[in-house]
Amino acid sequence: MKLRVVVMAVTMATALLAQPPRDRFQNADVLPPTPQEMIERHVKRLGYFLTLTTDQQAQVTSILTADINNLATLRDAAKTQREAVVAAIKANSGIPAAVTALSATQAQVETIHASQAANIYAILTADQKTKIGNALNLLAGGGGPGGPGHGPRGPRGGGPPH
Repeated sequence: MKLRVVVMAVTMATALLAQPPRDRFQNADVLPPTPQEMIERHVKRLGYFLTLTTDQQAQVTSILTADINNLATLRDAAKTQREAVVAAIKANSGIPAAVTALSATQAQVETIHASQAANIYAILTADQKTKIGNALNLLAGGGGPGGPGHGPRGPRGGGPPH
């Protein structure tokens, strides 16, 4: 009887350990959204929240699409600069220069987002401006208090449809 229990436990443990590792995403066939898909989702959320007209939605899409390439280039540069900061920390040398370079890139990204928000704010009606209030970071995709976007788990609570 004891031998059966041990054999069964070893068999189950072997079966569990033989499982392949899980990917970061639940379904490995699902890719992260493209920048254009992210813009479409963002415009849809703004449309839901602010009741944007079809014309306003087209204008917002145009505003956000105009800087896709610039933002992609800056995102790549920031990734390289973050790696340079890590290397500088490990070497205990060149930290100020590495951080300054990364800060300059981040400032460029923030400037683009602020300009986008200003351009979107300019096309809103008075009622829409009242509704958005001081949450202007929501206009250019800056996200809410928790940072950009909803993250991998989706929105918390009853947010607009995606």
